[in-house]
Amino acid sequence: MAERPIAVTMGDPAGIGPEVVAKAVAKVGSRGLVVVGDANLLARTAKKLGLKKASVDVHHVDAKESDGGVGFVALAHELATAGFVSAIVTAPMRKLAPWTKGGAAPGHTELLSEWTHTDPTATLMMVSERLKISLVTNHLPLSAVPKAVTREAVVLAGQRTHRALVDWFGVAAPRIVVLGLNPHAGEGGKIGSEERLVIAPAVAALRKSGVDAVGPLPADSAVFLAAEGRWDAVVAMYHDQGLIPAKLAGFGGAVNVSLGLPYVRTSVDHGTAYDIAGKGIADPASLLAALKLARRLVRG
Repeated sequence: MAERPIAVTMGDPAGIGPEVVAKAVAKVGSRGLVVVGDANLLARTAKKLGLKKASVDVHHVDAKESDGGVGFVALAHELATAGFVSAIVTAPMRKLAPWTKGGAAPGHTELLSEWTHTDPTATLMMVSERLKISLVTNHLPLSAVPKAVTREAVVLAGQRTHRALVDWFGVAAPRIVVLGLNPHAGEGGKIGSEERLVIAPAVAALRKSGVDAVGPLPADSAVFLAAEGRWDAVVAMYHDQGLIPAKLAGFGGAVNVSLGLPYVRTSVDHGTAYDIAGKGIADPASLLAALKLARRLVRG
């Protein structure tokens, strides 16, 4: 797998994806990479930025037919499933972009989970230098989170996190902290019952399965202590509880990793940034970090 190229999707053609991809290719070179996107758009973008014309292999999908970038991801998925590429690295795509089954996907994680028949949905992990934070629920409205935080979901996120730390990050004996859902981790039931009824039993099940997990602990203090090195990873209950501290700890260099897919997939820690698209000021640092991490994970 390490000898096969990594596929980099161009992201939403109207966002900063084409720019950060062009800059990343110019910086690291084309060796070991293929770009999945609009070849003409990539060439025009590189020319506008004054970059040397990239000799990278481009699997062409016309931007007008890409459905906000979904077509690029679909082809990358086919290449990964067929074994032609060793990993997928995704540039930012518009949320709720149309997709093949006529519905809408809130993000790459759900989209790729659907296509790979990964059930339950793949776990989103944000990786930065100081923090690794996995999510029990991914892209859900807050009103739907409590119902989705089940014992099974917490256990699955904890187990996937444990395996990733061992298999991908070389942590022989991972220590994982599981956050509470409510303020102060429920304050003994005074501010919610999910900790007592759902999360604590899930942590007990994790420990019984051999995972060194503690919790549920209050999110505000536990994440700080994890960043200081007390634990190797954090399991958060919902999107912003995990991603806000992860991005504070390393925005621009953090990487989104999907746990549970049948192939390696990493992504940037930012969105399409329509407000700066086409201005030549987008920073490719997160895409470069995602490429670097994908290569590391492919090598095992």
